[in-house]
Amino acid sequence: MASSQLSAKAVSGFADAAAYDEHRPSYPPDAVTALLEAADVRGANGASIVDLAAGTGKLTELLAAREEGFNIVAVEPHQGMRDQLARKSLANVTVTDGLSTSIPAENDSVDAVFAAQAFHWFANEASLKEIHRVLEPNGVLGLIWNAEDCEWHFPGLHV
Repeated sequence: MASSQLSAKAVSGFADAAAYDEHRPSYPPDAVTALLEAADVRGANGASIVDLAAGTGKLTELLAAREEGFNIVAVEPHQGMRDQLARKSLANVTVTDGLSTSIPAENDSVDAVFAAQAFHWFANEASLKEIHRVLEPNGVLGLIWNAEDCEWHFPGLHV
């Protein structure tokens, strides 16, 4: 349903979800641990996490593999991306259709909402209000991106 509300660029750009999943890099484990620490859910067994705009589940997979046994709702509006993620059958993960403006969660019910490489698609007031609605009073919105290490490709480059 939500796919019809996506921009044409998103629909066409993510049309080959299998190729996206194969070629898109994952996240370094240390970066994920730092994200969990910042959100105060590292070591929080069974914490409730929404992976918003989860795509094919690059972050979702790493969260599901952790020993905390997080209860994860992976929200993804693009049908192809969502189907690719669902085929992974990850433990403690519910894959669902949804948008940043209509997250399928109760009020004050989520410990953390994470957006991995996706916040730019919904960086607006309506989405932030919706994220605030589902977060518990001390819940956290955590954002993570991959940034290419240019020094590795260009050893003389120092920024």
